[in-house]
Amino acid sequence: MTGIDIKRDRPEDIEDVLAKLRQFCAENRLRLSEFFRDFDKLRSGFITKAQFRIGLNMGKIVLSGNEFNLLCDYFQGKESNQFRWMEFSDSIDQVFTKKHLERGLDVKLDDVRT
Repeated sequence: MTGIDIKRDRPEDIEDVLAKLRQFCAENRLRLSEFFRDFDKLRSGFITKAQFRIGLNMGKIVLSGNEFNLLCDYFQGKESNQFRWMEFSDSIDQVFTKKHLERGLDVKLDDVRT
């Protein structure tokens, strides 16, 4: 036995996948940006899809092929091989706090429960 875990999840939409990732990150107290930041040397906000997969593996996040492709399609950059990792990380990290909350006292918080 090789120990490979093959998942066959077929998500309905992108929000299902994001909710699953938010729940996983909240339970394990993971900040996803830590796994992608080193790939983006210029801090442009873009990495390749292969680097995105490697970052997920470093965080021990198991996604099915369908879930991975759904994320890649939704967060695709200007070029076909680019992935908008900063926007992705911000959407997942909302489970911890809203970005730039300190700048405005009247910011309305959305419900980001998983």
